[in-house]
Amino acid sequence: LKVALHRSCFNMDRNWWRLSKAELRDLLAKYERSVDDDARGLLLPSERERQLLGEPVISRRRDAVRRAREANRAFVDSLMRDIPDLYMPESSGPRKVAEIRCLGDSCGALPTSSYGSISSLMLHLLRDWSSSCNVVDSTYLPAITLLSELLPDGGQVLVPGAGLGRLALEIAGKGFQVEANDASRLFVTAADFLLNRPPSGKTVFPIAHLFSENWSIAEQYLEIQVPEPAPTSLLRH
Repeated sequence: LKVALHRSCFNMDRNWWRLSKAELRDLLAKYERSVDDDARGLLLPSERERQLLGEPVISRRRDAVRRAREANRAFVDSLMRDIPDLYMPESSGPRKVAEIRCLGDSCGALPTSSYGSISSLMLHLLRDWSSSCNVVDSTYLPAITLLSELLPDGGQVLVPGAGLGRLALEIAGKGFQVEANDASRLFVTAADFLLNRPPSGKTVFPIAHLFSENWSIAEQYLEIQVPEPAPTSLLRH
């Protein structure tokens, strides 16, 4: 499996497809500021809300916000630790699942407002690398079944906009040669981490930043373990 990134319009260092620690730290700060602003109503209820809800409910709200913040920060911190320091030798170790390479000069990277935010990363972790979402069974596997019928002898497959690499890895696990392209430097940085040096059972709260599309606090603060399943388990040995 090869993961190829459309080239960025600027060159930071020899691993410029990868975000720097400073860039990732900035994205985390923006994410946390946004969540804090939206959570203000939960953290600082009015007197009327206190009377209606009671302190136990308000306390559970605060605990949920705090736990989600700490867990999501810990995940991003683990990703940050995986990024080599600028001007230092590559130290991330071998790439056992996905080779990372760059494409030509004419391709640009997506801005951070489009699949370049921590909130978008969290949603894709839920979709692709957790057992709490059925997208793999409902969408990916039927598509792979059809692909196998069209190409019974295998072959080469291009997966554009591959995100965190789950679909590409599922296809590779069926014996196809796969190249997965993505133009988000954040997603390729995270995919390299998840596929090649996956953390062990990291907890994240992937929809903690969504304050208007949930039926309850429990739904908003859904807790998942990533990555599930282990990426290497999807490949033929």
